[in-house]
Parts: sequence; structure tokens; C-alpha cells
Amino acid sequence: MINRTITIAALLAAALVPLGCADGGFDDGDYVKLTVDLTLVGTRQGPGGSIPSDPALRAHWRGDQVQKLLDSYGVTEDEYIAYSLKLHEDGERYSRVLNDIARELQERNQSLRDEEAPEEVKPPPGSFG
Repeated sequence: MINRTITIAALLAAALVPLGCADGGFDDGDYVKLTVDLTLVGTRQGPGGSIPSDPALRAHWRGDQVQKLLDSYGVTEDEYIAYSLKLHEDGERYSRVLNDIARELQERNQSLRDEEAPEEVKPPPGSFG
């Protein structure tokens, strides 16, 4: 249920987050990672730590985190929006990108579970199990 919720959140974030992307080096892989990072802002898995409890500080904090992410990827809000809209023009590409977003969220979710697992149930380093 959590994976499904996270996947739905990622899809909504991709559609609703008012942001955009550069024609230069920004590609589908960057778009996937940025969208996932934006989705996870304010969660234990996300960048920037936890959300301030004060409501007045919370909105400002979120805005700062989003801007830091955009800056780290070298894109503006308008560029991210334009990139998002362009993805919709090619149904196959759009589907592939959404699947990549879902996969990235699942990987990060699994990574978090692995980190939180008690030591005795963690697989030994280098194992495949």
C-alpha cells in the first residue's frame, strides 16, 4: 500500500508541481530524479531534513528546498514545466518516464527499509539476498 501511495504521489507531483527544465544537459534521467526528490521533500527520504513544525516557517522551508533542488539540477521552474509538458507529447516516452519515477521511488523506499532493518535481518555486505 505504501509503494502504491508513493507512486501515486510521484505521478501527482510530476503533474502538479509548478516547475520546468533546460534544453541543455537536462534529460529524462535528471527529470526522473528531480521529480522524485521534489516528491520526497519533507520526508525522511527527502533532501533537507524534516519539515519545521511551525506553520509559518514550513511554507518558506519548502520553497527553499524546492529552489535548492532546482539549482542543483541547473533548471528553473519554467524550464521544468516546459520539460514536463513536452513529455506529454510523446506517449511512449511519457509512460517510460513515469515508470522510471515509480521505480526510483521503490528503490529509495527499499533503501530506507534496508537502513531501518534491525542488524540481524540486514543482508550481509556483498550478498544478493
